[in-house]
Formats: sequence, structure tokens, C-alpha cells
Amino acid sequence: MITTLPSRILRQVIGSTFDFHESNPLFTRIIRVENINNARFLKKSQFISGGNRKILRTLERLLQRGVDQGLFRSDIGALDMHYLISSLCMYRLSNRETFGSMFNYDFNADHVRETHRSIAVETVLALITREGARHSPARRSLTIDVSRAAGVDSPDDGPRDIQRRMNEILKRHETDVQKTELA
Repeated sequence: MITTLPSRILRQVIGSTFDFHESNPLFTRIIRVENINNARFLKKSQFISGGNRKILRTLERLLQRGVDQGLFRSDIGALDMHYLISSLCMYRLSNRETFGSMFNYDFNADHVRETHRSIAVETVLALITREGARHSPARRSLTIDVSRAAGVDSPDDGPRDIQRRMNEILKRHETDVQKTELA
């Protein structure tokens, strides 16, 4: 009988969750709208709550198997694990436009996506396993030019200038929101 290490299965679960969110951006949009509306429709859905119970049961069995084998910590439950995995997978989708604009960063680039996928997998494994991500594969580090991303044009531009620019951006955003509300 061949047994698969719980960490290998967890790696697959995290990766497939990341891939699901990437392939179904509408799902993330629906979740965002539900949060804005205090989960009004989600609370009525038997399909969603049933599906989430299945995910939690799967994670519970997987985590317990890892604990029993001395591989996983015992103080992290299935709900917390699901929360962490979802957070890492959904944030890049729900905030890619604003984060990308603020830092001049292309979330759609293949190497960025693969790096973020790897970060999600390794972060969860580092948290749950006793050995952490020590055995993680090497990955390309993503870097950005922070001064360019923040809109700093010269070394003389300091915190006040950056704050002034952020205030201008927020004021423009406020104006755009007001225009949308009036339309």
C-alpha cells in the first residue's frame, strides 16, 4: 500500500484552490459583493454551505493525518486553514487592480502568477508543518522599483510629497465615487 504524505496532499489542495480562483475570477467578485451585502444571499444558499462543510471535513481529515504522523502542528484547525488558504488565493484577485496600479505591478504576468502560487503554497506549509518551508523549491523573487511604484520622481521627493500625492489620488477617487453616485 502506497501512502502519500499529508504535506504533499495539502500542497495539491492549496495549488488547486489557487488555480480555481485564478480560473474563476467571477467567484471572487461574487464573494466581494456578498461581503458588501452582509452575505444576504449566501446565507440562503444550501449549496454553498454544504460545499464548505465538505471542504472543512477534508481539511480536518488531512490535518489530523498530519498531526498523527508528527508532521503538522495540532493547534491549527480546518476552519483556520481554510481561511488562510482562501486569503492567500483571493487577495491577489480582489485587489489586483488597485495594488497593481499603486505599485505599477502586472499581476497578469505568468511569472508573477506562478510566484504568488508558490508563495501561497509555501506560506501555508511553513505555518502548518514543523519543518516549515525548509524543503521548498527555489523560486524567482519578485521585485519592484519602490520609488517608481510610489510615484517618487527624484531622491528629493520625501514623505510629504508622497503624502500630498496620495491625498490627490484619494481626492480624485472621492470625486469619481460622487460622480458615480449621481449618475
